Amino acid sequence: MIARVVFVAAATLTCSLAADLYPVSGTVLNVATDSPLQHARVYFYRSSASGGKPVASAITGDNGRFQFQLPAGSYVMRAGTRDIQENYGARNPSNSIASAVIVGPDKETANLVFRFFPPAAIYGRVMDDAGEPAPNVLVQLIRMSVSGGRRTAATFAFERTNDLGEYRFGRLPGDTAYYLAVTGEPSNPQATATFAPVYFPNVPDPAKATPIFVKAGEEALADFALTPAPGANVTVRHDAPQGTSGTISLTYKGVADTIAVQQSAQIVAFRMPARNAPADALTQEQVLNAVPPGHYTLAIYGSAGSTVYWASREIDVNGAPLEVDLPVKPVHGIKGTVHFPPDASQGSTSVSIRGLGGGSAGTVAAARDGAFAFPSVTPGSFRVSIGGSAGYYATGMEAHGGSFHNGILDVPEGSDVELSITVSNETGGVHGFVTDKDRPVEGVFAILASTGDSGGVLGEDARARVYQTESDGSFDFRAIPAGHYLLFGTDNTQLEYSRPEVIAPYLAHAKPIEIRAQSSTDERIPLLPAPQR
Repeated sequence: MIARVVFVAAATLTCSLAADLYPVSGTVLNVATDSPLQHARVYFYRSSASGGKPVASAITGDNGRFQFQLPAGSYVMRAGTRDIQENYGARNPSNSIASAVIVGPDKETANLVFRFFPPAAIYGRVMDDAGEPAPNVLVQLIRMSVSGGRRTAATFAFERTNDLGEYRFGRLPGDTAYYLAVTGEPSNPQATATFAPVYFPNVPDPAKATPIFVKAGEEALADFALTPAPGANVTVRHDAPQGTSGTISLTYKGVADTIAVQQSAQIVAFRMPARNAPADALTQEQVLNAVPPGHYTLAIYGSAGSTVYWASREIDVNGAPLEVDLPVKPVHGIKGTVHFPPDASQGSTSVSIRGLGGGSAGTVAAARDGAFAFPSVTPGSFRVSIGGSAGYYATGMEAHGGSFHNGILDVPEGSDVELSITVSNETGGVHGFVTDKDRPVEGVFAILASTGDSGGVLGEDARARVYQTESDGSFDFRAIPAGHYLLFGTDNTQLEYSRPEVIAPYLAHAKPIEIRAQSSTDERIPLLPAPQR
C-alpha cells in the first residue's frame, strides 16, 4: 500500500522574524455534505484586495485542516477548490460579504470553521413544436438575491442551446431562487414563423413563472417545449454615424420586472445615400427577423470615437411587418463639484450614481478641487452617493439641467446635468460586539438604522447600514453622520434591512444610541430572535 503524503505549504510572512506569532488553524467544511473539504486551498491576505500575493497559503489534508502561525492583524481568508474560492464568514451561498479573521492576543483563532458552499447547477433541453431539439435558443437565468438590503431580481447569465438543444448553467450559488426565460428563434433566417417566449415551468406568461430552488452542490433539471407564434420582421432605420460600435436590442418586461432580451444585433453603420438625401447622409436599415407578438422597447446604444449615441422607443408587434425610424442622439453627461468644508482634510472622495431599474451606474473620483464628471449617462432616474476614505456625507445638493428630489436625480434627454454637492465631515462611529449568550459571534449582521435626524440629503442616512461581524464578533461602523440611531444584531444575513416594514419588528427591541461628531462609542449588543409572525 502506497501512502499518500499531502504537503501543507508554510505561511509566507512579510514581517520580521522577531514579531509575535499567534496560532491560526481550523477546518474547511463542505456545507452540502457536512464533512471536511479534502485538499482545499486556503489563502490569507493582508487586505481586501485578495488578488495580490497571499501572506500565507496551504492545501489541507483529508481532514480538511489548516494551520498557520501569523502576526497580529486583520486578514482576509479565502478557501475552496482549484477553480472556486469563497470568502470566510458567509452563512449562506448567496452572501459574498467577507468577515475578516482578527489575529492577536486573546483572539480565538485556533478552531476556525470555514464554510465552503459547493456550486449548484441548472441544466435542461429545449425542444421545438415537432419534438426535435431546438438549437441556438437563448436561455436567460434570473437570480433573486438581497442586495443593498432589498430583494431584487436581476439577470445572472445567458446561454444558448447547442445542436442537441441542451443548455447548462454551472457554478451557481445555491439555496437561491432562480427564474428561467427561453426565447426561441427560427432556424431559417428568412422564416416568418417563430416561437413564443416561455418561462419555467414551461408557461407562456411571465407572471405565472415559478422559481427553481437548487441547493448548494446539487443540480436541477428544467426542460422546455417551444410553441409556434406568428412572427413579423421589424425594420429599423437609424442614422448611427459611420463606424459606430454597439447593439440594437429588442427587450420586454419579463419575470419579476426584469428586462428580458428578445433579440439583439450589432449595429451596422456605413455611408449609404438615401433617396432625395445629400450624398454624405448616413442612413441604414437593419432587420430583426420573426419577432413574436408583444410590447417591446427598441433601443440603440453604441459609440463612435469618444461620443456615445443612444435611442429608445416603445413598439408593439402584432404579426404584421413593422418599420421604425430610430434617430440616434449623443448621450450627455453629468459633471459637478463637491464643496468641502473650509480647512478640511479632503482625503479620497468619490461620487457614485446608480440607475433605478437597471440604468447606468458608475463611480468616479473627485479631484482636489472637488470636480468630477460622468461623460456619458443615458436619461433616467439615479441615486447619488458619496464615498471614499475621507468619510464625508452630503448635506446639500443642487442640480442644473436636471432635477433632484427626495434623494433621486432625474436626468432628461438632450442636456448635460451639473451638480453642486455640499459635504460635511461631522461624522462619528460606533464599534463593539454582537453576542449570543454573552459570547461574541462571527459572521452575523449588526444593523444600524437612522431615526431620521442625521441631516443627509442623498439618502445615505434614510436607509439602514449593515456590518457583518469579524471572526471575533466585532463590528465597526465609521463615517456615520452625527445623530440618533437604533442598533441591533441578527443572524439573518438575508434580511431586507432597507425595507422599513421588514425591520420594524426588530427596531422595537433595538438599542438606541447617539453618534457624536469626531467620536466613536463602544457597544455590546445581543442577537435578536426572529420576530414572531
